[in-house]
Amino acid sequence: MKPRVDGPYWRSPYLPKGMDNGIGNGVRISEIQKDYKTETRYVYDPTHPDAIITGQWEGYVEMPNVDIMSEMVDMIAATRAYEANASIIEGSKSMFQRAMEIGSR
Repeated sequence: MKPRVDGPYWRSPYLPKGMDNGIGNGVRISEIQKDYKTETRYVYDPTHPDAIITGQWEGYVEMPNVDIMSEMVDMIAATRAYEANASIIEGSKSMFQRAMEIGSR
């Protein structure tokens, strides 16, 4: 039986449209895909309100296919990339400001 693909439990990574959208244009999303690669985890709990009622998985609850550790690694990598870009911008602003001070003497 193929796992259910609808509902709130499917991880949906976004795919960026392009790396450079221009200054001040932010991030654009080209598409959102469902993650079909990760195995669905089932836990037997027939008393749960979301338990499957009929079929091969009767009495089982379909659990989220989100791997907390990989999501945390992705989040930390994104945070560090943002911080690196922010520090580059601050360094550039500082250099330009210093150049303006030198030029005005």
